[in-house]
Amino acid sequence: IVDECPGGCAGKTFDLFPTAFSSLALPSAGEIPITWDYITCPITTPFVLRTKGGSSQYWFAIQVYNANQAITKLEVSGDDGKTWKSAVRQTYNYWLLASGTDGKTTVQIRVTAKSGKVVVTKGVPTAEGKTVTAASNF
Repeated sequence: IVDECPGGCAGKTFDLFPTAFSSLALPSAGEIPITWDYITCPITTPFVLRTKGGSSQYWFAIQVYNANQAITKLEVSGDDGKTWKSAVRQTYNYWLLASGTDGKTTVQIRVTAKSGKVVVTKGVPTAEGKTVTAASNF
């Protein structure tokens, strides 16, 4: 599944990489009717946070991967959880704080799942290319 549809995917549709699409139909078909079911994700290990290339305390972008539920919100705190700034999800599946982290080089990340469950991870560096394993998954 691709994270963005050319022209937009309306309703219950999504875009596939060409190799996946060609296993279902001829590429010339364009769009095909399919059905699917959501299943419980079997991942039980903690999810991982990864900062994007170019990330810093002045422009901060972070990705959550191996989460076992859909993520609905990601917030960043540079003051030990006293206040939180909401990051904006980008089409390339990173969460962005374009204004950065108020000069903080280490922050807390609060991730909220569709179910409402929340995981807070402390000591997350803002520098590019860093990974931190959360304490749990959802």
